[in-house]
Amino acid sequence: QVLSIDYVPDKLLFRTKESTAIARSLSVILKKGRPSNLLIFGKPGTGKTAVVKNVIEHLYKKTNELDINLKVPFINAKNSNTPYKILYEIAELLGINKEGKMQVYFTGLSMSEATDRILDFIRRRSIKVVIVIDEIDSLVNRKGDDILYNFTRANERISSDQFISLVGISNSLTFKDKLDPRVKSSLSEEELVFNPYTIEQLKQILIDRCKLAFYDNVIPIGVINLCAAIAGRETGDARKAIDLLRVAAEIAERSMTMKISEDHIRSAQQKID
Repeated sequence: QVLSIDYVPDKLLFRTKESTAIARSLSVILKKGRPSNLLIFGKPGTGKTAVVKNVIEHLYKKTNELDINLKVPFINAKNSNTPYKILYEIAELLGINKEGKMQVYFTGLSMSEATDRILDFIRRRSIKVVIVIDEIDSLVNRKGDDILYNFTRANERISSDQFISLVGISNSLTFKDKLDPRVKSSLSEEELVFNPYTIEQLKQILIDRCKLAFYDNVIPIGVINLCAAIAGRETGDARKAIDLLRVAAEIAERSMTMKISEDHIRSAQQKID
């Protein structure tokens, strides 16, 4: 489980600066203010999604303590691959679709009607909302930025003690170039870039994960070094390094060996490629 893509560790190595920057941006909520919209850039496997999820988990704990009515719908734009599907997902995660007459159905409403129902629900329940859209670049590439424009202007239609803020996570550094100037000015109020991990950083991440995944002495340091070097040389992608380790472990397990070797890593590389 700790070598799977979905696993989010309690502490993310080498991302303290980025975690702090996101936390500072969102901590305005604890003072009952509206946080700026935030765009986060970085190549795949640089920890963007994991860091955001980690910060939001801590934010939820704090807002519960302070009795602040916060909702953070987390949408992956690759899975919810049309603007309407994104609205439907937001409605589901906010709990609108348990409301009866004002549901946002899976199909059948216009975009404007679906948006109106979401805003009406936020007004009636007096909710503060931070919408996180992961892989936001894939949405804009395919369907344009109309939905982003609607949400960046939505605060004009709700009262001052409520808000909708956006956090966009993008794998593309040139994503903003495709935005309409009006969307660009209101969406990218704050920006943050995640740089790729170095080989040495990947090595430390793998050592940390190996402590959770394996018994002692199952994986020699030379094997970890090779794994980090392969992933670091290509992309600096921690996800690829961990995936390489997982597949190598599966190969070793199936061949009934008690240790993971460099040959297992190379076999795993071929299998993944």
